Amino acid sequence: MSLSPQARRVAQAHTAALLQAEKARLSGWIDRICQAATPPLSRGELSEALGLPRTELGRGVSPKTPSLPDRPVRGALQAAAEGALLLAVTGPLEGRQVLLCTPPEAARLGAEWQVVDPTGKPVAGRPDTDWDDDLLWADPFDREAAAAPASAPWPARPIGPADDALWVPPVGLGAMRLSTEGRPTEAEAVALLHAAWDAGLTFVDTADVYGLSEADLHHNERLIARARATWAGDAGRLVIATKGGLIRKAARWLPAGDPERLVRQAAASRQALGVERLDLYLLHAPDKRVPWAEQVAALARLKAQGVARHVGLCNLTEPAQLQEALAQVPIAAVQIPLSPLDGKAVRSGLVDVCAAAGVAVIAHSPLGGWRKRGRVAAEAAFATVAGRRGLTPEAVALAWLVQGVPHLIAIPGATRLASVRSSAQALTARLTDGDRRALATKAPFLAAPAEDAGEAVVILGPPASGKTSRVQPWLDQGYERLNRDERGGTLAGLLAPMEAALGRGQRRFVLDNTWPTVESRAGLMTLARRHHLPVRCVWVDATVEQCRLFAARRMIQRHGRLLDADEIMAEGKRDPNMLPPVAIDRWFHRFEPPTAAEGFAHIERVPVAVTWGPEYTHKAVFLDYDGTLRDTPRALRRPFPKRPEEVEILPGRVEKLAALQAEGWILVGVSNQAGVALGQLTEAQARECIAHTNRLLGVPIDAEIAPGPAGPPVDFTRKPMPGLAVHFIEKYRLDPGRCVMVGDRDSDRAFAQGAGLKYLDAADFFG
Repeated sequence: MSLSPQARRVAQAHTAALLQAEKARLSGWIDRICQAATPPLSRGELSEALGLPRTELGRGVSPKTPSLPDRPVRGALQAAAEGALLLAVTGPLEGRQVLLCTPPEAARLGAEWQVVDPTGKPVAGRPDTDWDDDLLWADPFDREAAAAPASAPWPARPIGPADDALWVPPVGLGAMRLSTEGRPTEAEAVALLHAAWDAGLTFVDTADVYGLSEADLHHNERLIARARATWAGDAGRLVIATKGGLIRKAARWLPAGDPERLVRQAAASRQALGVERLDLYLLHAPDKRVPWAEQVAALARLKAQGVARHVGLCNLTEPAQLQEALAQVPIAAVQIPLSPLDGKAVRSGLVDVCAAAGVAVIAHSPLGGWRKRGRVAAEAAFATVAGRRGLTPEAVALAWLVQGVPHLIAIPGATRLASVRSSAQALTARLTDGDRRALATKAPFLAAPAEDAGEAVVILGPPASGKTSRVQPWLDQGYERLNRDERGGTLAGLLAPMEAALGRGQRRFVLDNTWPTVESRAGLMTLARRHHLPVRCVWVDATVEQCRLFAARRMIQRHGRLLDADEIMAEGKRDPNMLPPVAIDRWFHRFEPPTAAEGFAHIERVPVAVTWGPEYTHKAVFLDYDGTLRDTPRALRRPFPKRPEEVEILPGRVEKLAALQAEGWILVGVSNQAGVALGQLTEAQARECIAHTNRLLGVPIDAEIAPGPAGPPVDFTRKPMPGLAVHFIEKYRLDPGRCVMVGDRDSDRAFAQGAGLKYLDAADFFG
């Protein structure tokens, strides 16, 4: 459908009027419900009864805000205002409890509850005793949910930075008990591992010391390697974490954080697992006898050498240990004891520090460990919810844990197939509000979200910095992409489709746009807050020189050449990724770095590196012309020739270039010719003078000129723009690290810097 400009304005006015009419209707419902109680409820109390922030209903019906409460909230308000739901209130005026419930549920409330019908109709009599039934607090659809098919698995969670994350399920498998005392046979253990992986528990935790004794080191790692080799599934889906830094002495497990020992242990683990690189390598426990910085330095060494893709820490006791480690090396994960019955790590602040730093939390002993596992089944709260959901108490406990800590991966152990099936149930279990209320007293340190909290991942950074290339891992996990280039319009125009998707129940988004200023991000942050959606920021931290190079490279890859200013303008109307240098520069002038004060749950700063393929191996010397290779007679009073006979080769150039050619260097020329744009000579004259210069030098030089005007570059051909460097790098498959730029101007030096070339001044190079 198309609308004329005037029709669009009329439609917008009608939309605004409809919105205000709906707000007025909602306001009437809210007032009717609030006035039914004695004394009347405040809107804040009613908001909290609906599970909303105290100010949410007031904001939702305010004529100054552009949105409405969520659809389920509107449905509940309408049902109560029309008498389909009753209002129940109890307790002292300060902090009284408020409940919306059905008439059958109201009949089960005790005498201390004031129950009213907001329409004014009388409420049927109720018994004088309180039934104290947990089902009263469950969602109206709890029984339907219990009988419904299993939901889709909870989305995978990342371990490591956004540009190199390991995506794992929120529940994995701790494999220790398959190798220690009382272990099953190897055939039984392999069958159990296969069953776990088939069920989706594809993240496995092991360690070099998991065996019967010091003489049985690496047993667990070798077992996992054999199971992986014989598994019928996709072994590429498996992520294996292993650990070093402990020794076994008799029945004791002792920290051993000597850096050289740790490096040797990692090499042995790599061999036992049969992999070229460990997915995740963890320090098993801090060793008080060894300086902490030295233990962390060993992890940094293993990561730098490629022994481990990611590194992490285990059994920390205080947040300061993590913060000190993060100053030395990126820590991808922290493994700690954490269960619904043991919240010490939450209370210490360690879990919050992990969340702020983007560090995954791996919860070992999530059911209390094998010695205390029976405590979960013995807790009435877990058993009650389990019976209602058709789950095991252990599955309920795991679901409560992973829903309460969104960046957590639980690794319960198992020696029986029944335990594997129980853990797998937690991958799809969806706890309701009633479940959460029943469990809250058992784990008050967990603030479990009402449903999958989801997240919005904002990938922000300058134009041409490679944001789009980072999107696919999120899409693979079911995130919905909102991109201005795909949908057209403005950044603010992405908010309406995002709100519509939220209304459909979508809770995961990835938005790869420039987002240069706090103001440009404000609407998104407001929308996310209104829907209680955490926002993760992935800040692609590229330099202006890198973005210019990427833009030029993309242009050559798509069009086979560099476009001039007019072509960029025309092509940009069809392809937003074809942009002029000024668009990149403007972003850097406007950019305001993201901060936690804006409301981001986590900010990950991702540095950018310029990489070329393995086939880019050749070396070249890039040469400027005027002032570097040639001059013109002083009487002409201009730095460039118009005619071939005006070319004067500078001393030492012929001999030096001949020697370079003999040594196998490719010679390329890059020359700004602003005189063409000024009308002082034609492009044909400029090229003729370049060709004559090459003849006088006596060596083949592949040269290109930039005929654009001086001043701010309008395309990527004129130095210091790196376009001509990219042109020759692609043409000859050059390794920029082996190339040299020889020039005599600041623009030559900046050109070399932007392209990653070594710069040498002409006077020094030619002696």
